[in-house]
Amino acid sequence: MIKGFTLIELLAVIVILAIIALIAIPIVLNIIDNASNETYKRSIELYGKSIELAIARKSLTEEVPIGYYTTDGNTIQNDSKNFKLEIEYDGARVDCNIIKINEDGTIALDDCEVNNKKISYSYGQVYTKLEYLESTKSQYIDTGIKVSSDLKFESEYEATNFNDSPLFGGIQTGHSKNSIFFGYYPTTTFACWYSFKSNINAPGEYHILNTKYKLVMSKEGLYINDNLVENDFIDEDFNLNDLPGNISLFASYNCELNKVHVYGSYKIYYFKIYKADKLIRDFIPVLDKDNKPAMYDKVGKKLYYNKGSGNFKYE
Repeated sequence: MIKGFTLIELLAVIVILAIIALIAIPIVLNIIDNASNETYKRSIELYGKSIELAIARKSLTEEVPIGYYTTDGNTIQNDSKNFKLEIEYDGARVDCNIIKINEDGTIALDDCEVNNKKISYSYGQVYTKLEYLESTKSQYIDTGIKVSSDLKFESEYEATNFNDSPLFGGIQTGHSKNSIFFGYYPTTTFACWYSFKSNINAPGEYHILNTKYKLVMSKEGLYINDNLVENDFIDEDFNLNDLPGNISLFASYNCELNKVHVYGSYKIYYFKIYKADKLIRDFIPVLDKDNKPAMYDKVGKKLYYNKGSGNFKYE
């Protein structure tokens, strides 16, 4: 004799299925929604890359104006310059209220819709390039990069006030006694980077205030204005992996006293960091869309702001 389910058993099964549905449906819908949002983000990225490609092609024959643009499908235009640019893009329709071509040719897209759906996602950064940022006392910018022996640094800098600090308040790996300094000291040690090995005086010609210098530093040596200044300042017994924190821009440090200084003023015009000869940070001074000063990394397309106190000067 075949025995069927009782009404109570059927109700129990229905309740269990309902509970499973209540749990599973939001999860499934969330997965679908996240997948859709990722697709929309990719559409914005593809749209941005299509504009960049169109700019590269157009730049071969004429100058492409920097500034803000409006969009109409596959055409963007700068009304103030009476300039139009056709782009090749066949994805989902992307409409952005903010389209800007920055001074270095990078593209910024913000406040965008994809297929008439508002998407909280930006491509690139809206910024205005500055000539330099200048520290006034205790500003610094965390680069997010830890020190290692395969790094190389390139920068244009200028000291505007020595006071009690090094000539160039370049980089350090956090506020600690193991901080790494990048640059010259006015009268004593000039290299805390990698080690405290070197104790030669920095040449006086590189101590001139309000004078711009190009500095390149790696394990191969220290170059100023393309001249080799020092090539033997690495202590092979010094373990870089033990150093805490990340490399910071503008921070100054006293190697001999193992104490961070917050005096002096320094201008940075640009700052590049290479790892194993690969460019991993390419900082330029900028104002963001809210006119707040920052360093913009052209590699990661990210803005880096002051982590210290006080305010930068800029021009």
